[in-house]
Amino acid sequence: MKKIMEKNKQLLISAVLFTVIIILWPFFMALSRLPGSITEQLTLIALKPGIFKLQFFSAFLIAPSIIYLMLAQREHLSARESLAGKMGLLFLPAYLILVSISYGSQMLLVPGFLKTNDESLVLQWYFGNTDSIPYFLNQMGYFFWALAAITLFGGFIRESGWARLLGILYLFSALLSIIAFLGLILENQSLNSLTFVSGMLMLPIGILSIFRAVKTKKTPDTLL
Repeated sequence: MKKIMEKNKQLLISAVLFTVIIILWPFFMALSRLPGSITEQLTLIALKPGIFKLQFFSAFLIAPSIIYLMLAQREHLSARESLAGKMGLLFLPAYLILVSISYGSQMLLVPGFLKTNDESLVLQWYFGNTDSIPYFLNQMGYFFWALAAITLFGGFIRESGWARLLGILYLFSALLSIIAFLGLILENQSLNSLTFVSGMLMLPIGILSIFRAVKTKKTPDTLL
């Protein structure tokens, strides 16, 4: 019983943390949305870098929070160890490293590069430029996340109830991430834009996990 309650506690903490972050993310995106061409956007960032940094700080928190949630969910479901599960655990660090570099560069490198007046250097590292290094690293990172989601949660679609719904949501979000990455490679902006939809599909996963944790807390004898 004590072990069940500890699993439930970790699920609730991770789900609340992730849900708050994923809700704030589009809010800060809208707040820091920049009009005009890329050159005009960079001029505005140089004048007011604070909001720009805040946007990417919120995005920077997504990866560690979703990894925490995914691990807590598997623990809560008492997921059996398998070759696919072990592979999924290898994909998660790759995802974390790539997106951390992508978002971290916007907070730490871009504001400094703007002071050098080297436009080619700034364009190489500005996330708003879809041909930039950080944007590619970000999309590749979410490709690895998709592989992790498929290998860690794909098997749950054969289960029932909460586990099955969780597996379906992860697979759908992962599929959109893979399509978005292919869209980047194929230079198809419409397909690449699905990356945002994939991210927002994670919101119901967070909310669903909160409800599950609350329900389990009320009835700790629930079969997990």
